[in-house]
Amino acid sequence: MGNTNETAAFKSIAMPFPPYNAKNPTLWFQQIESCFQCTGVTDELTRYHILVSRLEPDVAELIEHYLIKNDGSGNYKGLKTMIINNQKTKNELEKLQIGECTPSQFLRQIQEVARKNPSFPDSLVKSIWMSSVSPYVKEVSDLRYAQLRLADISYAKAQKKLRLGWLFGASQARM
Repeated sequence: MGNTNETAAFKSIAMPFPPYNAKNPTLWFQQIESCFQCTGVTDELTRYHILVSRLEPDVAELIEHYLIKNDGSGNYKGLKTMIINNQKTKNELEKLQIGECTPSQFLRQIQEVARKNPSFPDSLVKSIWMSSVSPYVKEVSDLRYAQLRLADISYAKAQKKLRLGWLFGASQARM
């Protein structure tokens, strides 16, 4: 093995990480940083990659856009901040109850809380909302989404036909 950071990284990979603590991600990071300290991993990029490789799927989903955007060149502190903030927002959203609200009022309430954290994924807003509404509302919502998707496809086909008509003349586009 080459340098000491490489050796420390291998030691860190062998060391078991504590299970993710969704209720207190700050405490979880304290435990992770202790693991890094014990194994001598000090390089931020190495910490970033070790952590990303060990993330549980539900945690990775919280920061999916961050991981994709950084394309492996992200930093550990940014990743840590993103996970903590998004988990806190998710915890706050999951405490909300639909109560006497209509489904659309409840969605607006969820969106209002989520807007406080601009990095919180829209897909999780929808997922949290869907888990709180009745099966009938879910069915109608899924159907509406399918109708919107079909409308998008039809619109794209119409746009393509118009472009072809413009490029090749109107008579050929009707084929």
